[in-house]
Amino acid sequence: MKYSIFIILLSSVLAFSQQMKPNDALRVAASANDIEGMKQALASGADINSTTFDGKTPLILAAFLGHLESVRFLIAQKAVINHRDSTGETALIYAVVAEPEIASELIKAGADVNVKDNDGRTALMHTTNPDLKKRIKDAGGNEIKWVNPRAHTEIPFMFPSAAPSSPQASLAK
Repeated sequence: MKYSIFIILLSSVLAFSQQMKPNDALRVAASANDIEGMKQALASGADINSTTFDGKTPLILAAFLGHLESVRFLIAQKAVINHRDSTGETALIYAVVAEPEIASELIKAGADVNVKDNDGRTALMHTTNPDLKKRIKDAGGNEIKWVNPRAHTEIPFMFPSAAPSSPQASLAK
């Protein structure tokens, strides 16, 4: 499991979750895919949209870690779907990389498919999954060329045929 070390550390934190503040307990439970823990934290007064130091909500954490059941629970509890963290990324942007099924759930729940992160990239630009690209386009996602705000140049990653075929080809230019 790609997050096994994270989960092991998180499970040790769960043992102390009763001593945590409700918002912290909610985020830990969302990160561990612990529905009962989230219910307890919410019953204790946790804010469903509380954030970490870098702006990640429980929904963003669950989407990033691929926890479909937690995402469904948080959506049902009316978590803000289009919240942007400090990098401008939403739960949908994290989900298109982590888990396409979660991305589909977020789209069904009304996630804005055209929200741009701080670098100007949308969920459509973050995914390489062809089925997910189609779902995003069907939901109104716009395919645009991305201009790197730091370099002010177009990035051809949306158009692989524009990329050089070999390192020698790029040196020949």
